[in-house]
Parts: sequence; C-alpha cells; structure tokens
Amino acid sequence: EAGTDVDGDFRLLTPHDLLYKDVPELKRVVLARRAEARANDAAAASEKRASEKAAAMAAASGPAAGGDNDAGRNGDDNDAAAGGSGEPMAVDASQLTELRGHQQEVFICAWNPNQSLLASGSGDATARIWDLDKVSPSEDGTEQGVILRHLAPSRAGNVQPSAASNSGGEKAKDVTTLDWNPTGTLLATGSYDGVARIWSASGSLVGTLAKHQGPIFSLKWNKRGDALLSGSVDRTAIVWDAASCTVKQSFEFHSAPTLDVDWRDDTMFATCSTDKTIH
Repeated sequence: EAGTDVDGDFRLLTPHDLLYKDVPELKRVVLARRAEARANDAAAASEKRASEKAAAMAAASGPAAGGDNDAGRNGDDNDAAAGGSGEPMAVDASQLTELRGHQQEVFICAWNPNQSLLASGSGDATARIWDLDKVSPSEDGTEQGVILRHLAPSRAGNVQPSAASNSGGEKAKDVTTLDWNPTGTLLATGSYDGVARIWSASGSLVGTLAKHQGPIFSLKWNKRGDALLSGSVDRTAIVWDAASCTVKQSFEFHSAPTLDVDWRDDTMFATCSTDKTIH
C-alpha cells in the first residue's frame, strides 16, 4: 500500500522472520499479514452480526421453558460470582504508573531484586533505570529515569568494534536484553552491537564485555553473582568473569543463533537455539 509504514510494525513479525528475511521480504510479509488480519476481522464481524440476528429472532419468538431459563439465569449468576464473565478488570488510573521517555520500542524490562528500581532496554540505544519512589514527570509529561547510553564500541574508548556493530548501523545499538545481579547492585545489558555492558545501580558504566560477533539476545547472572552468561546470534554462548570482564569459557555447540540462556545454579546452565536443540 502506498504511504503505508511497515518498517515499525514488528508485531506482525516472528523472531524467525527477523533472523532469516531481508528488509524487502519483511515488508512483503507485513503487507500480506495485514491483509490477512483485515480479512479475519471482516469474517469475525460478519459472524457476530449473524449471531446477533439469530439472538434477536429467538427473543422475538418468546422465552423457552421456564426451567431452562432459570437454569440459564442461575448459571449466569454463578459465573458472575466467580468472576468468570470474561470482561477485563478495570484498573483505576490512580493505581497506574506510566513511564515514558524512550524514543523507540521497549524490548525488555526487569525489576531490581532489592530496590524499587525498574530497568528497561529500548531500540533508541539506551537502557533506563527508573526509581519508582522518585518518579516525577517533566514539563512535557515524560519521566527520564537514569539514562544508560549505549555508544558504538569504537566510541566507548576501551573495546574494538565487533562485526555486528560494523554492519548494523543505528540498529546495532538496540538494547535487546538486560538482567540485575542477585544483590541488585549491578545491571548487565546486551546489545545488537554484540557488546555486553555492566552498570552500577546509579547508572555508571562499570565494564564492557566484547567478544561476540553478532547481536546478543540473552544475558543472565549466575546465582552467586560472579559470572555472566550471554547468548548470541553468532551461535555461541559465553561465560564471563564479572569482576574482570574477561571470557572464562566460550561454547560453540549450536549450528544456528543462540536465542536464550539460563543458569540452573553457579556451574550448570542451558542454552537454546533456532537449530531446534537445547544444550
């Protein structure tokens, strides 16, 4: 469709699409799925009208036997008492806090385990730490939070650019994953540039971890908080020494992008991949 913005409509795309299709093909996929969604909406609307018409005709022909009606009413009452009406629960606006400030889509958020801090990662090349005890809107109605800017590796001053950062342009700085350490004193972030970063809870950059040659999709602290585990599109998983920001061990068992990682304890972990395997 002329003038239709398909670049930002990621809700119609799957992770598989993003990993294996180029931009022109992604645009065609979005347009096709939009057309399919419109067709489904039209069919649902037609079905609803037919159902409403049938109900109106049934009401006009008179009530059914009294026993059946009583049973139906009792069933409705029971459903209502059980909260099973299917209607969404209304939430008073005074109970809702809306955090606005990111300039692009927000990919991930995580609560600090010990403080009223919430971390978020976005396509605007920033992570933010929001203090829910101190949130105060600015004049334009947004709350900035503590902004953690993810500069290109060559500008960060202490690491060399990875292959991902050289090929991805602005996209390379998207913050795709983040995780607090067990004590809530450090926040680790992973980015599309293939670099992981460790920050203090106040927002200071503590260290950078550069080894991956592709976007980092998952990053987790171990239970003890002395090691980080990262998984990347480059098919590897890496265990990092958090104190020295050095590689303890690199694992190259997958034949396709590593999508997620998770620790069981301080020494055992699992990884999964688009190659349909878990290690």
